[in-house]
Formats: sequence, structure tokens, C-alpha cells
Amino acid sequence: MKQLLNLSGNNLITALHDRTYALISGGNASGIYELCPPQTKINQQNQNGQESGNVVQAVTLASSAGECNVICAVSRFDKRVAIYIIPIPADGAVNDAPAKKVQPSAIYATTRRACSLDFTTIPAAAGKELPLQVLVAADLAGDATAFPVPETSVNSSNQNDLDISKVSRLLLGHTASMLTGVKVVTDANGVMRILTSDRDEKIRVSSFPCTYAVEGYLLGHEAFVSCLDAATDPGCTKCVTASGDGTIRLWDYIQCKELASVSAIPNKEEENKEGENKTSVVIPMGVAMNADASLLAVIRHEAVQLEIYRVSERSDGVDIILIQTIDCECQPLAVDFHADGSLFVLTKEPTFCLQFGRTKNNNDGAPFESITEQSAVCASLKELGKSHQICMPTTVLGQDDSGMLVMGKTKQKPAWHEQGHEPWNDVNRVERDKNRQKRRRKRLKQQDHEAAGTENYDDSTKSDEE
Repeated sequence: MKQLLNLSGNNLITALHDRTYALISGGNASGIYELCPPQTKINQQNQNGQESGNVVQAVTLASSAGECNVICAVSRFDKRVAIYIIPIPADGAVNDAPAKKVQPSAIYATTRRACSLDFTTIPAAAGKELPLQVLVAADLAGDATAFPVPETSVNSSNQNDLDISKVSRLLLGHTASMLTGVKVVTDANGVMRILTSDRDEKIRVSSFPCTYAVEGYLLGHEAFVSCLDAATDPGCTKCVTASGDGTIRLWDYIQCKELASVSAIPNKEEENKEGENKTSVVIPMGVAMNADASLLAVIRHEAVQLEIYRVSERSDGVDIILIQTIDCECQPLAVDFHADGSLFVLTKEPTFCLQFGRTKNNNDGAPFESITEQSAVCASLKELGKSHQICMPTTVLGQDDSGMLVMGKTKQKPAWHEQGHEPWNDVNRVERDKNRQKRRRKRLKQQDHEAAGTENYDDSTKSDEE
């Protein structure tokens, strides 16, 4: 799994293969920044055997505790997480391409690659002026770890990794699994929780920062959880997940209750490794929820479309209704809502980025229309991608060298399964077991006679009934 796009307020961060760009806005000011990667010797190879660089795995951003900076985090293929601090541009300042380069303020070397990131703030303790801001990283080993955010920007050439054993804290772990998403949420009473999804079909709801207290699980998916998002409005306790089983489910994470779901869309009939014909589904690989959980945006694996759903409250339940399907020029890879209600979609080249705004005259029932041509953000990202000849991935789901998805669990079958032999259906097993026990008794008697000094023990005189 990869998390290649994130929006917070009016700010955006996105990954274009091995490059990361942040578009920061403040009042009438705006700026484009390239987040320089830490120095590394690792070169990942793509499916064609060509070096593809230190590919970005996950990105996120948020405003600093003092609201004067924007903090960004980037996880890369070399198992390192870098944190960047960018001052909010002064009013009236405009920084267009080429993007201004920003060096990391802190670098953390992790034991496994982090596939999902989220910033959160721990309320200020007694005697402290500001609350503690931390980065939560979910990795492929099934662990969620918190890293401290530096208080000031340090744009220096010193890129030494920090000792995570001294500065990090292990929050929780999913036993024998890998995490696919993480989200820290706060309810109307200020109670914080952390949501973590994994490859084993479940979403855990834990208290935060006391993560040892597990409040419950969101259960219902039948395959890996591919993506996770939650509402940000105070008092809204809804979250949404999508899965390899093709379904999209809406939850109340306080009650640990499923509110509604979208059924899987059949794809095509395929032959699996056992030679059985099974109908596959179109896997949703990205889902976004707006602030008040009234709208959902969904993108799917190998589907060049963006789906818009409306969440409708009823007296006896909740409905998720498909209200619009938008054709995209290229394969969508990530989607997220902007603070103004518009949608940003990260895609493959040559478009790289699309933006859809709310329709002013919604007589035809289509709430969104393309505003990509008028979007300065899309124009900047398209120019940057074109100038660096960036080749985007075809999916954010894990794939092997042949292009097959590897997120699903595989069970190793015993040797007798390949031969079509089932031991419990063998009628001769009782007789074989009886003969085995007779040989064992004979061997034990022979050992007893040898220990007693008796030679040439002959069991032929014994009755066959033994």
C-alpha cells in the first residue's frame, strides 16, 4: 500500500514517483516546495529492471502547533522517514515553479517501511506552553510508532539518522500482520482514538495516547483493508474503509458498528492457482471522506473512473448512494477532499493531477465538474512531472514481478493436496495403524530382553492376537 496524496486545510502534499512536492497556501500567498530526500545508496528496480530511485511510500502534512509553519513527512523505500518544516509564505508572496528545495529537519531510520502516516497533537502537559506534536507511522511489520516533530526548521546538510530507540515510542502492534492505514481522530468531547487497519480484514479502535487500551474492532471485511479515512468535523464519529473483497463500509468507530456498505462490483472470471474458476471483483484502492461525512470519493484498481457517493441519514439507518461517476483521463492513484469542498485526484502521467469543483447549478444531479484547466496546482504538478519525465506506478496496491497483487493472504497447502489424496478418506488407515502398534510393542519387548541379558529372543511363539 502507498499513501501518495494528502490535504490539510489549503495545503497539499503529493508524491510523483521518487519526488515529493508540497503546495503551501497562507492568505493571499502560495508556494511550491520540493522535499529533498535523505542521502541514500538504495536504488529500487522497476519491472523492466531499470533503476527507479528511492520511491516514496507515504506522505502527510499538517499545521504546526503554533500555526506558523507547515510540517510534512515522507516515508521512502529505504526504510527512512523524513520530517520537513516549511514556514507559511508571507502575505502576497508567490513561489512558482521551479520549486524551492527543502532539506529534512529530522530523519528516522525504521526497521520496516512505513506505508501510512498521520500527524497528531497530544494535549499540553502541566508546565508546557504548547502541546506535543508527533508523527504516527504504520509499517509493514504491523506496528504503529510515534516520532517527535522538531520545534524549529533545520535546513542543514547534516543528515544523520536519529536513534529511534531514544526518541520514538511503539504505540501498538497487530500480531502477524501488516498495517495498511492509520488515522488519529478526536470526538466532540476531546477524547482521542487511533484507528489502524491491516491485511487481516480488521480495523482496530484504540485509545490515544494510552494505546494499550483497545476499545473494539470494526469487523465485516473478508479480505485485506486497502484504505481508511475518517471525518474531521467535531462530533462526527464516522469512518470509511475499503477492502480487497470489493466492498466499501461506513462505520461508527465509537460504537464499533457498521452503518452501511457498498457491495462489490464483479470484474471478470479468472482461473486461480488451483485451476478453479472464480469471479474477481474491482478492488477499491482509494477512498476519501469529506469533513462532515456527507460525501465519499472512491477510486478503484484498473478502473479509470472516480465514483462519488452521498451518505444519507434515515430515521432507521444510513444509505450510501452513488450519485456521480466521472471518467478520468488516466488511472487514478489517490484522492482527497480540499477544505473548500473540491476534490484532488492524483493520476498517472501525463495529467498527474486532476481537480473537480462543486457544480454551481446542480440541476443534472452531478455535484462535481472538472476545473483542472483553471487549477494552478494541477498546472504546476503537470509541469514538474513533465520536466522530470516522471513515470508513475499503475497502482498503489502491492504487486509482484509479474504484476499480480500480493496483499491477499496465501495458505500453504500440504503435499497430499497436490496428489488429490485426503488422509481422512483412506479406509486402510486403521489397519496400518494396528500394524504400526504391533511393531512398536515387539521392538519394546526386544529392548527389555536385551537389557535383562536374554539372548535370541523369539517372538514367533507369541499369539498373533497381540
